[in-house]
Amino acid sequence: MAQKAEYYLLNEDLIAPDTSEKHHKILHENITTAPNGSKLMTITFKQALQDFGVRNWNGRIYSKELVMNGIKNNPLVQHDLKMGTWTGEYSHPLIEKGMNELARQMTIDPKNACWTISEPWVEGNIFL
Repeated sequence: MAQKAEYYLLNEDLIAPDTSEKHHKILHENITTAPNGSKLMTITFKQALQDFGVRNWNGRIYSKELVMNGIKNNPLVQHDLKMGTWTGEYSHPLIEKGMNELARQMTIDPKNACWTISEPWVEGNIFL
């Protein structure tokens, strides 16, 4: 008998909620047993991350060419994609008093890691 788990996807979007909802889809669910007997659940899902040519939450407008060239030409992003380690953090960046803001923006806290991008692509003006 297949084991099911209940979960909630907490989604912090930089795009409009209706755009996010339209492009969100669960692709695969998996539950495995770790050597210590605990259960580990993973979810593979499609999610809109950025829409191009639209003013975002911080007032910026990004073109598809700018973003995609940045991803294709950034050796760190390409390395992380190849290694399967392009990871994101819930509520990134959480900046506490006294922290170096730029350094924190450039660092993912492993304790808060919650997703990994394995295959980025574009549909229309949406980066997924």
